[in-house]
Amino acid sequence: MNVRRSIGFGLLAIVMATLCVACAHHEDWEPGSLYSVGGDDGTFAVVKVLARDSGVVSVRLYREKFPARPSRIDPARLSLGQVGDAEGFGIGHLPLAERDFVLWFPVLIQKGTVSGDEMEGYRIWKESGAVAFSSPPSEAADAD
Repeated sequence: MNVRRSIGFGLLAIVMATLCVACAHHEDWEPGSLYSVGGDDGTFAVVKVLARDSGVVSVRLYREKFPARPSRIDPARLSLGQVGDAEGFGIGHLPLAERDFVLWFPVLIQKGTVSGDEMEGYRIWKESGAVAFSSPPSEAADAD
């Protein structure tokens, strides 16, 4: 076996192990908890888990971006903003397939609670019978 192939297999093993570790902790995604997630532009964002359903994690995505993964946060300083705001905007309720949320590499910042107001979008979504946002299986596999 040549060196390049060995390095390739080694890198593949590391990526797979990382994904397995992330998947193993998905059962710990507790409603009210804040998680840092990686962004496409190299920054980090914060989400709050609103609810868990079969195969779905509903989150609130805040507009604040951080240059490094935050290890603690004052929830009172998090906001959603509005479309068109110069500082960007968040999303009050975003239902995601668990297999996609895991690819955001969520890391627990702290546990918390969910208010009734924060659940409004979730209730509307749940009553509508809508489904979770999900990338097609081929795109999710490409991200692996």
